[in-house]
Order: sequence, then structure tokens, then C-alpha cells
Amino acid sequence: MSLSVSLQLATRQVAPGDVLQVRLLLETWAANHSDPSRGDWGEIEHLLARMDDPALPVSEFLKLDAEFHVLASRAADNPLISTLMDALRIAIFDHTLERAQRLPDWGATSGRLRREHHEVTIALRDGRREHAAALLEAHIRGYYAETGAAAEAAGVLPNATAI
Repeated sequence: MSLSVSLQLATRQVAPGDVLQVRLLLETWAANHSDPSRGDWGEIEHLLARMDDPALPVSEFLKLDAEFHVLASRAADNPLISTLMDALRIAIFDHTLERAQRLPDWGATSGRLRREHHEVTIALRDGRREHAAALLEAHIRGYYAETGAAAEAAGVLPNATAI
């Protein structure tokens, strides 16, 4: 699946907006079906602590970010959801990195993303499923809008609203 999505992104058969829709579908579903007893909170907390280093290079931050989303989806205890999330993570990494590198202030963006990850983790751990799903949706949409606007400003995308 990872190879297929990578090829489709490379040949522009799949647009960033398509990836956005799939991520929203998978991640909000997982949050709405999560169980606090299923989450690996120790591993998530360790990952978040690593991400909290403001000197972390963009590429390493994005790898950890993607891993966070895979781990969070595992709280739903549907192995196919986390497998799909993992495949998607691998497939979109280069594309995600390219878009992130166009951001004018990565420090501000990464700080916001870190705060949002902590908020999502707390909501999932506390069993507030709908709140966690809403936080994830806002988190994912916000990042896609921000990176889409940066790509549009760089002349890479014809219209950031398509993101």
C-alpha cells in the first residue's frame, strides 16, 4: 500500500486533499472508537518528550509526528486502522517533508503541533473520545492548511484551498 500511494502522489494521481480526507477518516474514527486501556501511553509520552526538543531537525520531528499518529490510532484496537496509518505514514513522508520545509516559521509550527499532540493524548487517555476526534480533526486540517498556503506562496500549488 505504501508503494502504491507513493507512486500515486509522485504521479499526481493522489492530491494532498485526498490524503487529508483519508487521514481524517482513519484518525477521527480511531479516536471515536478508542479505549484508554488500549493505549500505550508510556510509549506515547516518551515519543512526545523526544518531540518537545525545539532543536529537533524537521525531518526527525516529522518521523516522530507520524509515529505519534500511528500510536494514537492503536488505542482503537483495530489492527487494520493502525496498519493503514503506518502505510500512509511511509508513503507521504517525502511529500510531507517537502511541504514542511516551505513553512516560514517552523519553530512556531512545531510548537503548536507539540501542544496539540499533548492535548490529543490527554483527551484519549481520559476517554474523551469525541473531544479527541475534534482535536485531531482541527490539528490535521490546520497543518494541511498551513503547509498548503506555504506551498502556494512558493508557487508549488495552484490553489491552497484544494488542500
